[in-house]
Amino acid sequence: PDAQKALYWLAWQDDETGNKERALQEYERLLKEYPESEYAPIVRRRLAIGNINAGRLDLALPLLLEVLANTEEAKKVGPEIYFRMAIYASDQGKHDEALTILNRVIEVHPRPEVIERALIEQGREAVVTGQWAKAMAQANEFFEKFPNSPYRPEGYWIRARALQGLNRLDEAEQAFQEGLAALANLGSPDPAFEATLHLDWAKLLEARNRPEEALKEYLYVDILFPGPKTSPEALFRASVCQEQLGRIEEAKATLRQLVEMFPNTPEAQKAAQRLEQFGKPAG
Repeated sequence: PDAQKALYWLAWQDDETGNKERALQEYERLLKEYPESEYAPIVRRRLAIGNINAGRLDLALPLLLEVLANTEEAKKVGPEIYFRMAIYASDQGKHDEALTILNRVIEVHPRPEVIERALIEQGREAVVTGQWAKAMAQANEFFEKFPNSPYRPEGYWIRARALQGLNRLDEAEQAFQEGLAALANLGSPDPAFEATLHLDWAKLLEARNRPEEALKEYLYVDILFPGPKTSPEALFRASVCQEQLGRIEEAKATLRQLVEMFPNTPEAQKAAQRLEQFGKPAG
């Protein structure tokens, strides 16, 4: 016990005085040498948060999941860390882990603002995994509990994607339009989400055989939210719409722009193949 206590206080002192890397090494040593120590729950929490702050989310995730099993330690982890790690887990395809984190944050921090955000993230997770009925239920619960929330645009997006997945396309259109209006009223505070909303709205318009309207939305995304996360898909889909509208030279120009600006993307590879097809004689 004395050795455990000495090692813990050495790590704690380094942690508190800014020697973060050395503290993490000492915390890891304590867990390795004394996995059943009375200090282990505290050490796991500090090790998880230390790795998060250092940007090593892959190391932090399994530690955080262990922390969540201990209610007292779980309460000492702030909600923002829960949400950050849930989004990270989802982006890594670890959807069960993401839902575990989101469910737990409501249990240990049952404040209205936390529940509000958690419902949005749970709905987003349902959309990502194609659970349309569940996504619809999450959106309905969100709007019932928080009708004036600043997350209304995200709530409408979840509802729209759910309705689209359930093939209720007229209602999906309305939800997308409500989301766009709500976002405009808020002053468009989240450019990344706004790009996603416009991109998904464009896909619905394209799927409903309205290429002219879809094209405007795709070009809007590329112009206002340029970058490797949005432009490649927007440009490729824009070229498809241009081709459907018989504007072949415009489609070629859009494809060339995509290949030149984002050459290492899957969309650029498809664009190069399409340009090659354009160059072949008909028949």
